[in-house]
Amino acid sequence: MGIKSAIIKTYARRVTRYTAQWSHHALESQDKMMKLLVDKASLTQFGKEHNFHKIVTYYDFRHLIPINRVSDLQEYVQQIKKGGKDILWPGRPKYLLHSENNSQDLIPVTRESLSGYLDGLKMLLFNQVDWIDKHKVFKGKILFLTTPHHPHKSGGIQTGELNWIYTQKIPAWLKGNVIRAEMFSDSTKLNNEVITTLNQDIRLIVGSAELLDLYNQELLRHTGNTTIKQVFSNLSTVVISQEGAPKNSMIETFKKVDGLACLKMYVSAVGCWAFQDQLISDDVLLNVNSGLFFEFIPMETEDSESPKRYKLSEVQAGVPYKLIMSNNAGCWACDTDLHVKFTDVKPFRLEVIV
Repeated sequence: MGIKSAIIKTYARRVTRYTAQWSHHALESQDKMMKLLVDKASLTQFGKEHNFHKIVTYYDFRHLIPINRVSDLQEYVQQIKKGGKDILWPGRPKYLLHSENNSQDLIPVTRESLSGYLDGLKMLLFNQVDWIDKHKVFKGKILFLTTPHHPHKSGGIQTGELNWIYTQKIPAWLKGNVIRAEMFSDSTKLNNEVITTLNQDIRLIVGSAELLDLYNQELLRHTGNTTIKQVFSNLSTVVISQEGAPKNSMIETFKKVDGLACLKMYVSAVGCWAFQDQLISDDVLLNVNSGLFFEFIPMETEDSESPKRYKLSEVQAGVPYKLIMSNNAGCWACDTDLHVKFTDVKPFRLEVIV
């Protein structure tokens, strides 16, 4: 075993133990997260307007902070773009992300929240330490599929799409392993991007279901092969990053390929909120320890004038809920339009439902 391999395996074991620790103490983690978020933002404009200094319990939190949509926060984002500080979160955001639902709406990303986007991917991978070690994933290339990025600034802040953010905090020891391919709608440009990935020792691919579908189709068309494994013989792992329930059959497509693990993580512009931490099960682990505070509205009450809001300790397995999230960038009680159902509450595992 090489030095790098030994270090990675040791680190992976540590991540696995850490994940098990916080996932089995999820309720305490969420209580601490709510307090941390509120205390940190108490002197911001949003915190002052919503009396954060009065928030002690979760009852206070849901009473004083209304459910918001990303569009409701844009008045604050406009102040940030004009140079404002301490608006939704202390200081100014490091980045702004376009909302998936409306590209005109922008979502702040802070130094604190940035790590949360990659934490989910890190924990997803390192919790499969035996699989990673067996296939020597980090000895080859990691391919990130992204939409075309056109660098621009909004109010002096670097602005981009959600999947672009994953290229912003790649560890130094891993940068030499990473390849980034932009999935253009233009067939000629797309073909050129695919060509650049050929003859590479690709062992891991990360991308949304839509981008993976586009890449897979173009790759097989260009090479004449029938499966992606025939092109990249050392490919062992595909990570599908998605916001909600899969819109196509990419998971099933890759599951049919022998020797290929297909793993899921759920990501929104607010952060990575769940990830698959075991190969033997399709459900995912709620990411309670990466700067996110979760609330849940029972689907049966979500259309009422006063929908019920529950914290994690109040949810039940088998009951469908709408997911509400706050994060350490100043997105407060954001309605995600996502629906989940817990398959287990010890630890908190779930599936995303339509």
